[in-house]
Amino acid sequence: MTKFEEIVSTAQYAVCVIGNPLTSEYELLDFPLPETFCADVTERGMTFVGVLGVVQGACQAALDIPMDDASVARLSDLFQKRLQLAIDAHTQAVEGVEWLNRLYLIPDTRVVN
Repeated sequence: MTKFEEIVSTAQYAVCVIGNPLTSEYELLDFPLPETFCADVTERGMTFVGVLGVVQGACQAALDIPMDDASVARLSDLFQKRLQLAIDAHTQAVEGVEWLNRLYLIPDTRVVN
């Protein structure tokens, strides 16, 4: 198992990082990746950079290319924002389920004739 596969298989949340190191343009993609992933990345002039994930509550990275400090900081910022979006989406889903559970517990006071 590669270092990339290990993070993806053990992470509670993971993303694929693609980018163009020459322009410092990076993008995070959620798993599972589309079947056209390789062709799409190449067509856009980007390459596989690595994976980022949260494993047992700790952020982990496996990068395929060397990166300067500014690029690492940019990736960290992108990942933090992506994590916040994922947390917010999960929180909204949980709140919706909790609301429905509370609604279900309200006694039905209608009179049956």
